[in-house]
Amino acid sequence: MDNKTPKSKNFNSTTLEIRRILSYKDISIVIITAVLYLIFSLINNKFLTKQNQYIIIKTMPELGLVAVGMTTLIIAGEFDLSVGSTFAFAPYIMAVLSERIGWSGFISFVICILIGIAIGAINGSITVKVGIPSFITTLGTMMAWRGAVLLISSGFPQPFQRDLPIAKIFIGSISGFPIQFLWFIFTAIVMWIILENYRFGNWTYVTGGNRQAAVALGIPVDLVKIVNFMVLGGLSAFAGAIQVFRTGSGYAIAGQGIELQAIGATVIGGTLLAGGSGTIVGTVMGTIIIFTVENILILSRAPGFWFQTFIGVTIILAVSAHVFIRGRKK
Repeated sequence: MDNKTPKSKNFNSTTLEIRRILSYKDISIVIITAVLYLIFSLINNKFLTKQNQYIIIKTMPELGLVAVGMTTLIIAGEFDLSVGSTFAFAPYIMAVLSERIGWSGFISFVICILIGIAIGAINGSITVKVGIPSFITTLGTMMAWRGAVLLISSGFPQPFQRDLPIAKIFIGSISGFPIQFLWFIFTAIVMWIILENYRFGNWTYVTGGNRQAAVALGIPVDLVKIVNFMVLGGLSAFAGAIQVFRTGSGYAIAGQGIELQAIGATVIGGTLLAGGSGTIVGTVMGTIIIFTVENILILSRAPGFWFQTFIGVTIILAVSAHVFIRGRKK
């Protein structure tokens, strides 16, 4: 006979259900994000206001797009420190082509994206063909492209017409909701589908997790890495273009520090810097966490230099929470 009471059976089934939910690979970061939102709403009653949330979702895509591309590249086992320079250089060229030369906004935007993809291709080719670590390669190109945009601009901003049709496509609104956030979510969904459901996504995970096994399986690891560099370059240019559309100017100093924030968002989201593991959903949550931390500091009128301190602490706490919730072991 079964001596278990109905109450103990219910308790055991509830425990098993909780364990099953916690076993999902993205649940830990979702829990962390929800808890932070609850804490911040209690800290400041302005946090959950419609106006404040609108500001967050309006500016978040610029970091989010870069972070999504950074996730796939880190999963493939590489880094790109030049995304901030790409974020500034490609959109600045777009503004110059449109405003100084008189090209259409659409053509200028397409060239902007192509420049970003080309920069990614250069980074990837140097890394895999020459054999230089991506950290060194992209550190060099980061300084090279930043120097190029400073040289072209002489340090002055380049105005851009915010009322052009191409700008309205990416920074308009639908019933008061910012379109750029929809573009961010759409991009994240597409990248998630590719990583989780297509062969290239599987190649990306295997390439970053075990290069020798990937080569043995016949996976074109060099091509996988170069394509992920190109995707990140294109998304960085896209994110920079959205900022130009939003502010009405291209700046030579735009995107400074965004590479570390993007890496931070991926790490907070559970992506392993060693490669082979990570999720787009986690990165989206990580981006939300970074923006909410910055936002609550602004609402609390904390000094600006506290932001980096809190982001560093948040990264450590988030990774620790991942380990605790998901029960990871070395």
